Amino acid sequence: MSTPEIQAVPAEQPEVTAAGIARLAGVGRAAVSNWRRRHADFPQPVGGTAASPAFALREVEEWLRRHGKAARVPTEERAWQLLVAEPGEPSATLVAVGELLLGGSVETATGAPAP
Repeated sequence: MSTPEIQAVPAEQPEVTAAGIARLAGVGRAAVSNWRRRHADFPQPVGGTAASPAFALREVEEWLRRHGKAARVPTEERAWQLLVAEPGEPSATLVAVGELLLGGSVETATGAPAP
């Protein structure tokens, strides 16, 4: 009897909170709050709560790059966001994160092209 192969099935759209955005950009949470108020093109929340909205990680990455706030999302932060985005059994996400940390591409680990 053969064992089934485990395949990575990452979350459709990893999300990030304001605190996560602050970590990505190397700023405080107040700066993220200011960006949300001052920039009409700042990504809209896709989840979370009114007190702690969640944003699509990919949209945030793109916004940060367009505005010169972050050149590249650190691997550790991407790995963390993949882990916390998994709503159920984390084994598939752990496989994807392991692939990413072992030098696989972001596309392999997330199903999305590298930023």
